[in-house]
Amino acid sequence: MRNKNLLLTIVTLFVVTTLLLSACGGPEPTATPVPPEPSATQEPAAVPPTATPEPEPAATPEPEPTAIPEPELDLEAEVAGYLASVPEGWGVIKVGALNEQLAEEAVFMVDVRQPEEFVEASIEGAVNIPLRELAQHLDALPALDEQVVVICGSGFRSAIGIAALQMLGYQNAQSMAGGIKAWKAAEYPTVEAQEIALAEGDMPEVNADLLAAVEDYLMNVLPEGWGVIKTDGLPETLAEEAPFLLDVRQPEELEGGTLEGVVNIPLRELGANLGELPADQPIVAICGSGHRSTIAMTVLQMLGYEVKSLAGGMKAYNAAMSPAFDLAAELDNYLASLPEGWGAIKVEALNEQMAEAVPFMVDVRQPEEYAEGFIEGAVSIPLRELAQHLEALPALDQQVVVICGSGFRSAIGMGVLQMLGYENVQSMAGGMKAWTAAEFPVATEPVPELAAGEMPAVNADMLAAVDDYLVNILPEGWGVIKVEALNEQMVEEPPFIVDVRQPEEYTEGYIEGAINIPLRELAQNLDQLPAGEPIVLVCGSGHRSTVGMVALQMLGFEEVTSLAGGIKAWKAAELPVTSMLLNDGSLVAQFFGLVLMEPVTV
Repeated sequence: MRNKNLLLTIVTLFVVTTLLLSACGGPEPTATPVPPEPSATQEPAAVPPTATPEPEPAATPEPEPTAIPEPELDLEAEVAGYLASVPEGWGVIKVGALNEQLAEEAVFMVDVRQPEEFVEASIEGAVNIPLRELAQHLDALPALDEQVVVICGSGFRSAIGIAALQMLGYQNAQSMAGGIKAWKAAEYPTVEAQEIALAEGDMPEVNADLLAAVEDYLMNVLPEGWGVIKTDGLPETLAEEAPFLLDVRQPEELEGGTLEGVVNIPLRELGANLGELPADQPIVAICGSGHRSTIAMTVLQMLGYEVKSLAGGMKAYNAAMSPAFDLAAELDNYLASLPEGWGAIKVEALNEQMAEAVPFMVDVRQPEEYAEGFIEGAVSIPLRELAQHLEALPALDQQVVVICGSGFRSAIGMGVLQMLGYENVQSMAGGMKAWTAAEFPVATEPVPELAAGEMPAVNADMLAAVDDYLVNILPEGWGVIKVEALNEQMVEEPPFIVDVRQPEEYTEGYIEGAINIPLRELAQNLDQLPAGEPIVLVCGSGHRSTVGMVALQMLGFEEVTSLAGGIKAWKAAELPVTSMLLNDGSLVAQFFGLVLMEPVTV
């Protein structure tokens, strides 16, 4: 305690002395004594700071600009945006349209098959980039706004390819429907082992994260087998896995039929309705042909869903589930239901009808024949192309008049249209020859254009059979045999002759040796016909025999002809006929008054 008081006394004396010296004008001390450290129990006294000159403020360096980070890729948003903008036509180009375009201009084509497939047959000018490598070679493709046609074997992989390209911004990427298989079926040319080096161009400006996602999908996510499920494997899948069935067609398309239990989400609306899809259940995507469902499969697989696409769509499924197509049974039904009058319309009747209401007329002659003169309003579709232009004809229940030069080709045209379900189709008897002989008017212009309407709902198998017949089976010369040629054959090597008229017509007069099988019963009596031998069909005018000829040629009878002009032309040439009627109407076999054996009638 005494030490503390002593310290306080010393400090006080020092302060008093300093004040006195300052008051006397003495010099300021040059050293400031350091006060003693306070004891542990005493707060240190506050020492006023020594005034020092303020330093010049230092220049503050401006901060370096920092790059704004790119927003993280929202793949679901990218998918939704892409699907909502899928183009009209869904990015499909048919082989016929591509072939026509190639005849006029070059088209960039990329074949996404494996190299070993590509070298076997490809379209001339196409480059080969296997599907899994497609995103790695964008520099070899044209600009984002230019046309790119993607090709594969059947149209499945090419649909995946255009989905990937369209997502990346290729606005005009198209998939060739049906692939090389459809191209070959149309008999368009292919080349073998062509080698076209990939051009190294500019890399397009695409979203780098999206490109990485697409490349990862093609390389690592897209499954072996490309994610396809075929119709023959679907029933087993339905029984074992109970997948979620997703139909991506438009609602009105489902009216034609779909699978039981499907959920319908149109393709363009799929990205906005992902919440309706199960995350833990296999999904089978379905559409009409398999194209849209493959696009849906592609984007959903990118998002992590377990999805497969039904190959061929409902078209293939219905064909697989339907009974096998029986052409003989179909033709039997057709012939048995032929209308009264056999579908012929005379030129006088047509001319009278045209004064009140002009029917739809299709002239099936060749273009050069048509150009020489046609009935005003008649459109031109050459006979061999008739089944390829059904969309240019009216509805199945409306009147269609088929016209040709003499009535022979028009009978063929009428017959095939009736087979396809046209209920009121007629052949103009005698053709343009009879029309001009009656001095009815003929036009050379204006030439009506084909109007593309809706494709009628016809049996696809029958349509394929009819088109194949017209293009590949119907012989040159249309299968006609004239009376002079038949008469010569009768002397040298008589053919098998079938008279397809009704029995009462047959008994009035027929060519010697002809058997009678009425047209409506022809397909029921194929066992009466010789296989591999010439057959000549005969009727009254050549109309019915031509319809019968078409049916037999479609069923595989190769050497079948129809007698032009029928019995009428045979008699006009003063060639002999056999009759079974006496003047009193009683039945007896006679040949110019000589009794003969009774002919065979089936």
